[in-house]
Amino acid sequence: MTGSDDRFRRAWWVLAVAIAAMLAYAAYRYVGTFAFAVFLYYVGRPIARRVESVVGSAGMAASLTIALIILPFVAILAFVAAVAVEQVLALTAADWARFAALVDPYADLSLLSTSPRELLPVLAGEVENGEVLFRGALDALASALRLTFHVTLVFASVFFLLRDDRRAARWFRERVADEETAGYRFLAAVDRELDAVFFGQMLTIFAVMVLAWVLYSALNLLAPPGVAIPLPLLLGLLTGVATFIPLVGRSLVYVPLGLYLAALAVQGDPVDLWFAAVVPLSGWFGIDPTIRYLVRPAFTGRRTGTGLMLVAYLLGAATFGWYGVFLAPILLVVTLEFARQVFPALVHGDPVLATQRGERAENDGESSDGSAGSDEGVERDGRGAHVDDGRDERHDQGRSEGRNDRRNEGRDDETGTS
Repeated sequence: MTGSDDRFRRAWWVLAVAIAAMLAYAAYRYVGTFAFAVFLYYVGRPIARRVESVVGSAGMAASLTIALIILPFVAILAFVAAVAVEQVLALTAADWARFAALVDPYADLSLLSTSPRELLPVLAGEVENGEVLFRGALDALASALRLTFHVTLVFASVFFLLRDDRRAARWFRERVADEETAGYRFLAAVDRELDAVFFGQMLTIFAVMVLAWVLYSALNLLAPPGVAIPLPLLLGLLTGVATFIPLVGRSLVYVPLGLYLAALAVQGDPVDLWFAAVVPLSGWFGIDPTIRYLVRPAFTGRRTGTGLMLVAYLLGAATFGWYGVFLAPILLVVTLEFARQVFPALVHGDPVLATQRGERAENDGESSDGSAGSDEGVERDGRGAHVDDGRDERHDQGRSEGRNDRRNEGRDDETGTS
């Protein structure tokens, strides 16, 4: 390599670092939005693949998946969150006092003497000034515009990820690192694990929440007076979250709920104790087998333990806020797979990003030049020619795939804009 070529290469590397820095800054500014987009991408990817096999277009499959699957899924999440907040605000001071009477021998709950709705004016203050109202209206408008921007960015990111993910993977495999390198194995392992975590684990948790909510609501139809299950949706959410906890899991909700209902029955009519026993039994023999034998085998299959994932969720929410729930699994998976795939290669000096094809070509060239007259050299030349033939076949196949990509890209652009 000449000196001028070396200078030009360094200049290009400086430009590459500058571009990477700008992209990293943009991603940092909207890290929560992109983390949520990655979550929705992995939720919708298996469905988009099946839709694409029917419609024959990646762009149309991405659009249909977003419109028919992801949008309703996000709407359900928003509905569940809204109903949960509404149920908390619907609690009265009498409800809190009744709960405190049961727990008072074991904990001091004097701060819960008022309902959450009664605490809101205390926390928010009284708004009497017209200027404050006007500022509040402007803040609400600005918040609505920001929300619209973030929602648009999320679904645009999901669309392009669903449409162009395989094209980007092919480019990385052919231009940056092939299947033999630690870098490729690292990204492939991260992709598989995130697919299992987001599509498998998160949908399993969501299924537990919905099943628990339906079960608790149905049991309330049979509940004796005064012994009904309180806040079935909130308890359903807690049941889903408890699925992360190893060994005990959802029993952390079943058992305390049964004891709470038993205490209510003892205070009222002891005959109603049957309902306090039915509730945890319904969870153990209703929800648990359904999740264990139907939902989890269809969704999961991951290597990251649930206990470690629970710690990641807790630390992520405490460190980053709401988007930590989606960002923490990404960081955890990237860290674990780096330790499994890349770190050993760095320690032992194995290739990380350099393609193995280039190394084979150099080795073949050296062997053919150094031993042209020997039998061993002839054998090597034969193997090298065989490799070259395979490389030519792969090159021809790559060119045909490139032409197909360009044709598909035209169709995708048409469907994406329609």
